[in-house]
Amino acid sequence: MDNRERLLIAAGRVYAEVGFRGATTRRIADEAGVNEVTLFRLFGSKAQLLAEAITCQDPMGEVTLPDEPGDPLRELTAWCEGHALALKEKRSMIRQTMADLDEHPEMGPHLCRGQTPHFNELVQYAHRLVSRHGATETGDVVTACSLLFGALFSDAMGRDVVPGIFPQPEHEASARYVRVFLRALGVPQHHPLVPAATAGAPRAGDVA
Repeated sequence: MDNRERLLIAAGRVYAEVGFRGATTRRIADEAGVNEVTLFRLFGSKAQLLAEAITCQDPMGEVTLPDEPGDPLRELTAWCEGHALALKEKRSMIRQTMADLDEHPEMGPHLCRGQTPHFNELVQYAHRLVSRHGATETGDVVTACSLLFGALFSDAMGRDVVPGIFPQPEHEASARYVRVFLRALGVPQHHPLVPAATAGAPRAGDVA
């Protein structure tokens, strides 16, 4: 691990604990085991270091959706569970960034940068689902994805504060969100999709 990586990890850890004001360059440098001169040489300023530390906190890790939908309920539930778990692991940093937005609005885009690729992945997957087996107009796909994405984010950030407004038990929440999402898209929940090359008329038992 080089000094740059040490500083990014330390900055993320310190920022999640004490926020922008409390995350002094001296504290971050001490946490990383390097001197402040090295910090400024590599990043130029505390703001730049924290921006990069927030940006590199990927909230999804290795969880991805397949290029071609096969079993939407299973695939989306696994994706949502991975996303929810990663969001909870990064919850302290996300909450600190949101708390700092009034004073440091420039930090917001760095937090969003980690989320946007995963939202785009969901939208592309949903479009393929609809083109294969859905009844939703194209314009509603993004709205449905926004609702699913927002539900996962809200659940991860707020369940420990207001647990009563989220699906219970917690371990079933992702699957419940996905079922509502698939209904919004008009996609069957209980039947794996046939390969695109052979997709044709709806099969017996499929629900519009």
